[in-house]
Amino acid sequence: MTPRKPPAAGKKPGRPTSPPTPPADPAPEAAPAPPALEAVLVQDFGQSRELAPELAGAGTAGPGPAIDRTTYRAVNFWTDVYLHSIGVTRQVRFVVVHNTEGSYPTDVQYLCAPNPQHPVSCHYYIRRDGAIFELVDPASAAWHTAVAPENRVPNAALRAVWGTSNENYHSLGIELEAFRDQAKTAEQVAATVALVRWLRTQYPLIGDDRLHLVGHDELSLIKVDPAPWDWDSFMPPVRGARYFPETGQSIVSGFRDFFEANGDVARFGYPLTGEEPDPHYPVTVQYFENCRFEWHPGGFVRLGAVGRLYLQAIGRLP
Repeated sequence: MTPRKPPAAGKKPGRPTSPPTPPADPAPEAAPAPPALEAVLVQDFGQSRELAPELAGAGTAGPGPAIDRTTYRAVNFWTDVYLHSIGVTRQVRFVVVHNTEGSYPTDVQYLCAPNPQHPVSCHYYIRRDGAIFELVDPASAAWHTAVAPENRVPNAALRAVWGTSNENYHSLGIELEAFRDQAKTAEQVAATVALVRWLRTQYPLIGDDRLHLVGHDELSLIKVDPAPWDWDSFMPPVRGARYFPETGQSIVSGFRDFFEANGDVARFGYPLTGEEPDPHYPVTVQYFENCRFEWHPGGFVRLGAVGRLYLQAIGRLP
């Protein structure tokens, strides 16, 4: 006979007064809820690619460089309303770089003075420390580069894209604080690069070639500015926007490099938006037909899904 075990401490021996309750059947497992749309968007689909060091941080235009739009305002310009009254529809397609042939603040004061006999102005003035001032709203045409027909540089390729109308009508003028033959500062060059890159996100018709980004001397036989200016080193960081007439949007720099290296339109579809900050995460995003691009700190691109579906869900696309 097997001896009984003694009762556990604190319990009295004896029979239970009622039978034990049988265990309940396990509840069926609930089907997993579909992921929230925002969660779908930020999934990593295994297509991330670290960009080369020279592209790190170059994928976003963000809000653009710091621009002082209040300290100086020029008074000589053509408004869009006036241009329409003379049959001109302003389309910003070109950027012209100038020297002021002077120094701050005298030159910027001159650019803002009435000067009825010799009206002059520009859209942006860049000081030698890199500070940027907006003198004329880009929606208006500034008086910075009109060239008399007899003084036009005989460049057939340039005239094929510029035409023969007033050069101010469809261009933006940038004046750099510098005397003739005075080298530009590193701060001025960096500010000009940042400004032009941002302008190209705002005005996608500004091409990324030397027919759309020019010096004053390339339009007029009697001008020498912005010399000295190294176009060979200036153009690579500026170049990079690709315009899609199908949707009226552009892609630039890091996003463009990733787009073209990993399948282009066939894989991602056309861009549906420009670059914009994500409202929930510290990343810059751009929506495409088939996904969205995310520019993460450290200089890499991550993909999210269903760009068109998300934009429809939040009412930004029909």
